[in-house]
Amino acid sequence: FLPPSRWKQILNLLGWGVLILFCILLAATYCSSDFLREVEQDKKIVLFGFLSAVSGLFFILAHRKALPTLLKVFLSCGSCAFGIYLLSNAPQKRLPAQTLTTFSPQEEFKPSATSTKKESALEQLKARCRYSPVTEAIKGARERSLISSVWIEGGFQASPYPIQEFFKTTLTLHKRPNYYVRKDGVLIMIESEKSFSISKLAKVVNTLGEIEDIYPEERLISVIYNDEQFNPLSSLESAAITESDHPRFYQLNQRELLHFDPTRVTAALERLQTADLRFKGDIIESLFTVLNRFKAPRISNLAAGCLNTWIGEDIEKYRSEISSIAHYDFRLLDESMWPVGLVKLLLRTQSQEIFNVLLHLWAINPAKWERIVIEANHNLGDDLIKYLDPKNRNRNISLIRIMKQSQAIDFYNYKSTLKRSLDSSYEKFLF
Repeated sequence: FLPPSRWKQILNLLGWGVLILFCILLAATYCSSDFLREVEQDKKIVLFGFLSAVSGLFFILAHRKALPTLLKVFLSCGSCAFGIYLLSNAPQKRLPAQTLTTFSPQEEFKPSATSTKKESALEQLKARCRYSPVTEAIKGARERSLISSVWIEGGFQASPYPIQEFFKTTLTLHKRPNYYVRKDGVLIMIESEKSFSISKLAKVVNTLGEIEDIYPEERLISVIYNDEQFNPLSSLESAAITESDHPRFYQLNQRELLHFDPTRVTAALERLQTADLRFKGDIIESLFTVLNRFKAPRISNLAAGCLNTWIGEDIEKYRSEISSIAHYDFRLLDESMWPVGLVKLLLRTQSQEIFNVLLHLWAINPAKWERIVIEANHNLGDDLIKYLDPKNRNRNISLIRIMKQSQAIDFYNYKSTLKRSLDSSYEKFLF
């Protein structure tokens, strides 16, 4: 333990340290409109008042003599009063006339006489959701179309991570969108590397509730959050959802499949992997919804695995649904976005398009996809020959193995071509 005199020195230093921190934060807030821009004015005042009170408390504890204590407490109080005065009179950063206008939370929007009803509604919406972060992002973006935003009325009832992860996985974003809690809801700001249509965003947003309005030019969508559908499970539901013999097992898990939270969707898919197939009708429809909604490899793999099992021999009945998934995903030729379960499901359509995708994936990663190409049992000999590459030995060896093991390919029809195209080091693989 330290002697009393040393404690007083420490408390005195802490008082000065908190006061200096107060001054630094005050200067940064006053000089930069970006610093603490998401913190409301009254909350800033509370923060600075708290810091000055803490510094004053340290000074009181550090001194027994009245005069130095009163002087330092007066300094803390004076700093607080000066800070409140500065914050109240801080200059507002004005945007150029051609950019989007923003309003502070306290301002009441008054549309001009020439404003249309739609424009008035848009400006009122911007005022309610405090649109300034989106405005700043638009100014710094390479293209206007790379920034989108969603106002979720009542969305503050949901926690940030599930909604952020929902937008990331459904729109295949490189990072989770920004999440700003407001008085009446949540503002989501989406920054993407590639532009996408506002109709695609609306399709995604529709999952969260009823779309109130769409502003295509602003790339802004307003939606009323469906808090009834996305309420947390009750204790009874939490017990029933894991018991496959419970009467509500399939109903509850189907509802979970339609949830926006990827974690809850994944858990439902895992529970349905081994479920009884007698109640598959509505579940299959929901599984297709999951596949069309989420692009996360784990979710796609689980959903496709369920469908492979539950569809069984009824491939003709669901051919159009499977083909629509394929058409939706063919733009994504990133090998990591194609889980094996999804490819196996798509191969059941016997579409030449999916065979082309399979060969593309195999060419990138022969070790992973070789067995899938063989099991596809399709005559791909002419297509495989095009992938011969003298510089890629692993792929060439994999190609030979596929041709020898696939029952649909007559290896001897291609043997002479392989001999001419490859050097003598491949001779042992050809026999």
